[in-house]
Amino acid sequence: MSNSKYAEGKGLAVGDKAPEFTTININGENIILSEILKNNNSVLIDFFIGVW
Repeated sequence: MSNSKYAEGKGLAVGDKAPEFTTININGENIILSEILKNNNSVLIDFFIGVW
């Protein structure tokens, strides 16, 4: 993604599709955005910054 607007720090605009990503859930399992979207029309991504 070095030549994309994400790499340039411009982020997403309203209506843009999120870039593909993989993360780990609380059970240590990989969560892949495109795999979730195969069975669902939408995904809510909540970024929480806090102290546990």
